[in-house]
Amino acid sequence: MTRAHRVHSALVRSRLVDACGGRLRIARTFEDGDLVATYGGMLTADSEDPDAAVVDIVRTHAGVILSHWRVTRPLPEVHAAGRGPFDGLAYRGVSDSQRRRNRDVVERMQRLLFQEHRVEEAIDECFDADQYIQHAPGAPDGVAFLRDGFRRRFDENPGAWSRLLHILADGDLVLTHRRSRLSPESPVRAVCDIFRLHRDRIVEHWDVTQAVTGNGGPVSYRTDRMSPAGFPLIRGSRFS
Repeated sequence: MTRAHRVHSALVRSRLVDACGGRLRIARTFEDGDLVATYGGMLTADSEDPDAAVVDIVRTHAGVILSHWRVTRPLPEVHAAGRGPFDGLAYRGVSDSQRRRNRDVVERMQRLLFQEHRVEEAIDECFDADQYIQHAPGAPDGVAFLRDGFRRRFDENPGAWSRLLHILADGDLVLTHRRSRLSPESPVRAVCDIFRLHRDRIVEHWDVTQAVTGNGGPVSYRTDRMSPAGFPLIRGSRFS
């Protein structure tokens, strides 16, 4: 990351933290093109421990935040794999060509798995079966749980769909933001996944998911922004 990128990311992080009254603790920042994303925890009013995981994505131009999306989820008390939601996120630099390959692998996985429901191909071609580390609540390490879970999901819900909205590749991590729905009766969900890649395979995963409602629910969704009720949107804020 260049010095200009570091300054740009720092300004966005500062604006996000200020908008949350200083309660946002950012664990990792991503920058790719005109997008900056952060992943971290939201503190309660009377505690230094976060009670929710939060992904913020902003689009910027000429020092102005044009659009803002947010996905948030309460943190579980117990994690199936015995690790925390913010562990293992240290920045590890890679070459530009490797970063592009990482992005391509994740895009291919998203298409095979979530759009075409080709579970075996997606897992065999894109994941490392020997060292897949899981940070998602309720999910153990390894691809066996992943394989069985998605087989069942798509067998029971053949009409499930997913649309990729944003993808950011930064260092050896790739962050995706998508909308998905299991069936016409189920709610639309906003999903942010973070993948670490090694030798063109996905080896580690974090996620934040949240139900999306049009009005009156926990999340207000627009085509250009997502924010929980009461969160001060920073759309149009100048940060330089």
